[in-house]
Amino acid sequence: MPKVIHRMFALAALGAALVHTPFAAAQSAVTQQSMDTMKKMDANKDGMVSKDEYMKFFEAKYDAMDKNKDKMVTQEEWLTMQLRVSDGG
Repeated sequence: MPKVIHRMFALAALGAALVHTPFAAAQSAVTQQSMDTMKKMDANKDGMVSKDEYMKFFEAKYDAMDKNKDKMVTQEEWLTMQLRVSDGG
């Protein structure tokens, strides 16, 4: 095989290796998680998130965090939600 073809295969292999690094995998997971969140916000499923959809999404998150419904989030409520989110819940 000519040297040029060998170099092309070597560059292709290097590129494939770089794409499959742990950083790339983590970045891909974060991107997927972000897009999943956007889809949850998009109430009318038009592929876009309006300010109203965005605000309603986070108002619902806040309301879920405020367990005693006093319109205030205590440190305990905050930490409980953060632990739930970090566990994938």
